[in-house]
Amino acid sequence: MTDRLKTLLHSEAETLDVPPVPATEILGSGRRLRRRRTRTLWVSAALAVAVIAGGTVVAGARGDGHDPAPPVTATPSLMAWAGADTVYVGSHGRRAQMPEVAQTLYYTSAGVLVRTNKDGASDGGAPFHFQLVREDGVATKLDLTLGEVVPSTDPAQPYLAWATMTDGKIQVVVRDVSTDRDVATVDVPGTFTWGGWEAPPVSLSGDQVYVATDDRAEVVDWRTGQTHPSDVVPGSTYLTVNGGHVLTQGNAVEVLDADSGKVLLHLDTSADSAELSPDGRFAVVSRAGQDQLYDLETGATSRVPLSSYGWSSNSTHVFGVQGSTLTTCSTSTGDCHDTSVPPVGGNTLVRYAGRAFES
Repeated sequence: MTDRLKTLLHSEAETLDVPPVPATEILGSGRRLRRRRTRTLWVSAALAVAVIAGGTVVAGARGDGHDPAPPVTATPSLMAWAGADTVYVGSHGRRAQMPEVAQTLYYTSAGVLVRTNKDGASDGGAPFHFQLVREDGVATKLDLTLGEVVPSTDPAQPYLAWATMTDGKIQVVVRDVSTDRDVATVDVPGTFTWGGWEAPPVSLSGDQVYVATDDRAEVVDWRTGQTHPSDVVPGSTYLTVNGGHVLTQGNAVEVLDADSGKVLLHLDTSADSAELSPDGRFAVVSRAGQDQLYDLETGATSRVPLSSYGWSSNSTHVFGVQGSTLTTCSTSTGDCHDTSVPPVGGNTLVRYAGRAFES
């Protein structure tokens, strides 16, 4: 029966007048469908980027004591600064009130982590408390209090790392600030007798925490718990390891690959100060009142056009606040533009995210 049915159907099909397939129309329809899908994905991605960059889609006023969220606009990336007990986030300067002075601002992938204390001092300023400020200006208190230690974040991750000392033994602690829970505690070999902190300063970069012990830095893989001494990163010094790059300065200024030791920047001169961008792609060296920016990937140099500044979370921009004007400048082109933000009152010191405020 099956073979007979197939034969009959085949014979009948051969007698039908079937027009040619409209290939052009089908292909065009497919392209239009793909374009519609692409636009949908692009809009979704744009909204996600806007939220990450400090925007949000909220209509009307907020009822939680924070500023109303303005409409989403294009911003280079997350920016944050503080004056006294007020933190400002994003290109519109959404305000978040702190219970104490906002002493240092750290970028994380979960938002801006704010370290607060009674008077803003770093030396003798303990105890330090922490608030996590989202891109929309909503702040959440963390169940965390630290003493005189130097913690560190990686802007691409939701973690805070620091060191502790118990009976002369060093430990590294890593906390997920998005869940407010410790995710690792690792014993670290070595001793710590230099500096005035309670424990050695640390620097978090990816899965590694660099710990400035007496002899040389210990490298802690906090996910596996393995440690080893670094042949590149020095000990007995305030550490700066961002994006896998380490900055050293003395009679010369150098930026090295923290793993291989490859020299990315060498200047045969001392500097008033030097620093790495949050992601380690740029270095700024200050000499005689001039801030020179070095692109470590291309070797290009340019002058930082701001007298005081912070970094955007992805290091694509530097920015500064003067009165009610926020000036944002591209680290790749040097182009700057101004926007209006709520002013930081009086002669209050402006503390920028991405900058260290340690003694």
